[in-house]
Amino acid sequence: MIDKPRGIFVDQKWVDIAVLYFKGLHIASHKGLNMAWWNLSERKLVESKGKYFVNDTSEELIFFHFSGFKPGSVNFTGRNNDDPEYRFEKRPELVGIFNEYKDLLFQNGFEKLTVCSPKLNFGYGVQKKPMSLKNKIKKAVKKFIK
Repeated sequence: MIDKPRGIFVDQKWVDIAVLYFKGLHIASHKGLNMAWWNLSERKLVESKGKYFVNDTSEELIFFHFSGFKPGSVNFTGRNNDDPEYRFEKRPELVGIFNEYKDLLFQNGFEKLTVCSPKLNFGYGVQKKPMSLKNKIKKAVKKFIK
């Protein structure tokens, strides 16, 4: 379910309350975990001595989520193409890590993989219009006649 104005995005609300129901579950508050475009308002990437950190050099970056990134884009995510806040020029500290990621993508066959089509069809992009009552009746009659 997605209802962003109410703070609901997919399974996030369930995860928010999971600690109430499962013993031994803890919330990881380390800022270096899952740095991403959606939490850049509270995080700044810092490079020091060949390593990446978050906000200052006290918390090392563990995982950066490159969600929606398209090599060659002026934006660090393709999810908000029209919003200038997501341009590298607004966040120049991100350029280095994104260039490293882009290079790794190409070293690992990015060009070949982007032209592959999936072998399984999960119905993504296929949106059928609801059938009208008239067409439902026609279909039922045709099926009955056969």
